Amino acid sequence: MSGPAVWQIPERHLGEDGLAAAHEAIRRCEAELPVGLAVVSGSLVMGLGHALSDLDIYVTSADNSPVPIRGFSNGGFSVQVTPITVDKLRQLAAHGNSFRVSSADRTQLGLGVDDNKLLFRLVNGTVLKALPEFAALVATIDIHAVRQLTILRHASHAVELQEDVRGALDSADPMTALVASHRALLHAVEAGLAGVGEIYDHEKVALRRLARHAGTSHLLAETWQLLSCGPPLHAPLSEVADLAIRRCLLVSHLTGHAVLTGWERPTGALPQFNPRSAGPIRSYHFGVLRFTDGIALTGSDYGARITEPMARLWLACDGGSSDELVHSPLLSGFSADTTKLERALARLVEVSAVEEMTATS
Repeated sequence: MSGPAVWQIPERHLGEDGLAAAHEAIRRCEAELPVGLAVVSGSLVMGLGHALSDLDIYVTSADNSPVPIRGFSNGGFSVQVTPITVDKLRQLAAHGNSFRVSSADRTQLGLGVDDNKLLFRLVNGTVLKALPEFAALVATIDIHAVRQLTILRHASHAVELQEDVRGALDSADPMTALVASHRALLHAVEAGLAGVGEIYDHEKVALRRLARHAGTSHLLAETWQLLSCGPPLHAPLSEVADLAIRRCLLVSHLTGHAVLTGWERPTGALPQFNPRSAGPIRSYHFGVLRFTDGIALTGSDYGARITEPMARLWLACDGGSSDELVHSPLLSGFSADTTKLERALARLVEVSAVEEMTATS
């Protein structure tokens, strides 16, 4: 089961009947062409299916002959066979064999939506048949690199939208601020899930995945509230701004922890989200990104490479007191005296990445 206790959403898995239907689909394909690779993947394999979910089979022919797109019913399942050409399989394997995105060369982030879906289906799927050369090709895909690409892609989209929120609010445009902050939060949920090791290709099940993962389930209530609520039409701009800004603060919480604490390996859990107004707080229109050549702090009209301790200090600025900031778990393992910490914080304030707050502000 996943989701809040009041709903108890059943997890629909593949099961033995589903596997039998998948193998039958492969046999039908083999009656027409030699199968080099067959992978069953999609929502049923991930336990995210619903009553009308297809059973998705991805097939590559051994001799590069075209695999027809087809759908049929078998064993109570609606089976969908999707071809992956040998060339496409090689392209996807080459794309996902390592993380290579630098601050100067971000072409690896340019994989199209359809190809990115195929890549996810390969890394999340179950191989039912693979000739040796095809098995070796699939084995070159590094799920860790795919996870890092997922974090960076969604974090990049999110911070661009955060900047749009800032621009919209500065221009008294609540409509754009509302939509941009909503989209940014959906991207951030994907980045946060990747930070705990969960990657998938459909945002429609983002909240179910957030709910069922032990490392993110505690963030569901706040995320649900921020995504589903909305001020009435013609509400005061300040009301829309409060919602959009809180969404963006959760965005930087999710993306920041994915980039900093869930990058080298998945983190066990993301921290609670608890912004306050007793001390310095990160600006809602800033975010951090990570490349092969370092970490970037980026926001409205600003972008610079920063050290990891500086990035962690920025993320730790959640409006808590100065004492809470000094003792933040994000800063453990980084030695810095009070004077250096104050200088670093002053620099973040200077570039508008952090706002000074007091209990009365």
